[in-house]
Amino acid sequence: MMAGRKKIFQGIFIVLLLGICMISCVKALILEFNIDEQYAISLGYRMANGDKMFLDMWEPHQTSGFVCAIFTKLFLILAGGVEGLVVFLRLIGIILQIVVSIFLFFTLKKSYSKEMSFYCALSVFALLPKGIQVAEFSNLFIWSMVCTMACLWNLYMGSKKVRTYSILAGVFTCVSILCYPSFLIVVPFYVIAIFKLLGDDAKRTMIYFMGTCIVMGMAYIGYFLLHMSVSEFLFGIKQMMTDGAHDVDVMERCLFYLEELGLIVLPSLVCVAIAYVIVKIFVKNAFLEKRKGFIMVICIALLLSIVYQLVVWLNPSDGVYMHTPLSFYFIAYGMGFFCLKNEKALKWIYFIPAGVGFFAALLLTNTGIRVTGSYLLPGILAVFCALSSVKTDEKIFTYINKGVAVAFLLLVLFQRTYLVCETGGYKEDIFYVKQKALSGSAENVYCRWLDGTKYNEAAKVFDEYVEEDIAVLCVSYN
Repeated sequence: MMAGRKKIFQGIFIVLLLGICMISCVKALILEFNIDEQYAISLGYRMANGDKMFLDMWEPHQTSGFVCAIFTKLFLILAGGVEGLVVFLRLIGIILQIVVSIFLFFTLKKSYSKEMSFYCALSVFALLPKGIQVAEFSNLFIWSMVCTMACLWNLYMGSKKVRTYSILAGVFTCVSILCYPSFLIVVPFYVIAIFKLLGDDAKRTMIYFMGTCIVMGMAYIGYFLLHMSVSEFLFGIKQMMTDGAHDVDVMERCLFYLEELGLIVLPSLVCVAIAYVIVKIFVKNAFLEKRKGFIMVICIALLLSIVYQLVVWLNPSDGVYMHTPLSFYFIAYGMGFFCLKNEKALKWIYFIPAGVGFFAALLLTNTGIRVTGSYLLPGILAVFCALSSVKTDEKIFTYINKGVAVAFLLLVLFQRTYLVCETGGYKEDIFYVKQKALSGSAENVYCRWLDGTKYNEAAKVFDEYVEEDIAVLCVSYN
């Protein structure tokens, strides 16, 4: 009887989660149009219209603009104009994110419960590092990392499709490198994982994996050398890094990261301290087994950090970033060093590459830890999976472990559904005063009232004074 009720409850809860996801997709399609999304779409539009990378374009994120470029080109061919392009590219982003999540779900359920696999997959679907839906570099980075790791996990689980998964892992790794060239430092860790975990298939996997990476890299460079000299190519790469937002001294960059981390140290310590007191008082014999006691304290600290993040997000004051819940990410990832000691595969396929990938992004990014912290997600999902596999007769321990994964999922779904990311990363809720874009690429997108009004007025000026096939140079203080 109880088992039947539990299944009914789980079914209702899953339907509710999927319903929230559908609402969040509608919101992602039609709300806001901040400068980061404008930048990503304009890169793809320029490439689709023939601008050559490293020659006509010097933007630092141009290497990851190929997805937007491909689908922009398709849209221009089918629609014959740019009206509605933004909504179309967001729809493509949603479809790609769904595909990645489904791939992860079917990968994890070979080793873990369907329930935990579902929560992990839905967390990947819910997370948008910069709060925008198009396939720009931060989204592509997480999606490609997750896909690489899922390919390696399928090989670890004994899949006979060695060549297929090895080549796909190489392709997805190349996508990660195009998002952040510094991701090259993660490749040796994938190689170590292959030799540590794949036994007799390690050599074959290594040949296909590295062969794919090398061939794709040579083809990529060769493509550019077809229409430019080596000196022009090297000059273009140099110019990419002269962008004012990225050309930052190493010491200045480190101080900026430390400043961001400093904001979460006190809240994190308070959460851990309160969690320790709660466990000490209310859970009898919690510390008879030190490992279980430690895990319980950290899990409760994670739940408290989620409450803290909600308080921050719901604070009506201005100047609050809506990005990654950093306290949760760093406590959860730090927990992995303890609870993954005996989980060799999770550690080498998900946890370590995620941490090194996070560090690789910090070497080049201008977004700070509030965005790049989300790149730790695959490592945190490994922690959730490890906790779900801990065998115990204590129901409270099981409930708390599962509760952390569910609470995190609800948190990122809340962020995706209720919050809106403005230019600069500042948060707003979905009830802000809106103005619909009436024409152009952002047609049918609801922006902030002032932004939407300016957009519509600018469109009128263009329609009145700019004839078709006329080139326009736009100069703005923004």
